[in-house]
Amino acid sequence: MTFNRFVEAADRLASQIPEPLLEGLTGGIQVSREERQNPDDPPDVRILGEYITDPFLGAQIVLYHGSFRRLFAREPEEVWLEELAITLRHELRHHLETRAGLSDLDREDMEELQRLWDEWLAMTEGAVDEEEGGEAGDPAKLEP
Repeated sequence: MTFNRFVEAADRLASQIPEPLLEGLTGGIQVSREERQNPDDPPDVRILGEYITDPFLGAQIVLYHGSFRRLFAREPEEVWLEELAITLRHELRHHLETRAGLSDLDREDMEELQRLWDEWLAMTEGAVDEEEGGEAGDPAKLEP
């Protein structure tokens, strides 16, 4: 999906959000061409969207077209649209929880990240064990 079509889709979705839910989102919903990855995340994980609060700029949601492009380049537009809707709802939930003084979604995000790390490590461990002629899951092959 091109950047311009992505922006149009994001605008369409954002226009369907009831105004009271956007209260306090002073920076609005932005789309960036950037691909974002946290260096502490597993290698294949990209940041699709982000809820940002800044003492000077206020609160905003940023959607990263470059990250979507990296993950969904070979997928049909329907997949992009579904993932975009999921991401926007996710970031809006961060906004609402922050305004309410809650951090449930932050905790869920950390649990999901741990699950992704566990999967990545298990997959990597299996590949290393096979290369070294060992059995997958051999704890002696793990690096600290």
